Amino acid sequence: MSPSDTLSPQVGVFGGTFDPPHWGHINLALSLMEAHQLQEVWFLPTSTNPHKKDRLHTSADHRLHMTELAVENVPNFFVRDVECQRGGISYTVDTLQELVDQEQQRPQPRQLRLLLGADAAHSLGQWRNPLKILQLAPPLIGHRPGTPIADIEKLPNELKSAILAGSTAIPIMDVSATRVRERLKNGLYCGHLVPAKILDYIEVHRLY
Repeated sequence: MSPSDTLSPQVGVFGGTFDPPHWGHINLALSLMEAHQLQEVWFLPTSTNPHKKDRLHTSADHRLHMTELAVENVPNFFVRDVECQRGGISYTVDTLQELVDQEQQRPQPRQLRLLLGADAAHSLGQWRNPLKILQLAPPLIGHRPGTPIADIEKLPNELKSAILAGSTAIPIMDVSATRVRERLKNGLYCGHLVPAKILDYIEVHRLY
């Protein structure tokens, strides 16, 4: 744990499409929360992901409800609908700025930390205003023990340093939403990948 982890209470911010949310999301967030003693974790389903805007995905309303089901029994996990309410393309830097501004209204503002999987960390340099993101919510990156985060050597030094500083070895569950959707489309069992209540929701609403 880095020295900055002990300076003030911290909140993890975990954004994503969550189409659908799965056990890999829960495992990543919970592992980083415990490793860094985060006070809370906020799940933020996107309205439209700028990196996936060419792919049609499930409506924001359905993804928001599924994410709420995914976290409802996990202590200190919460869903924030700030991006779904805003609509349009969701840029992380804008959302973080809004959340930081809200925290500044509290008597004791908390430090935000951006939660990422190792597969997303190397693309951080392609996000809008990545250096501002580092200021608003220094990242915490979960990666497989013994496996360094790949493809970060070409990043600017400030980004690379922030990624390495937040690098956290955790148990990894090899699950992807793409794999889940493909299995669901083929009528294959997914109880080992997705919470049962979400599978029920998917069946009732005939998603995927």
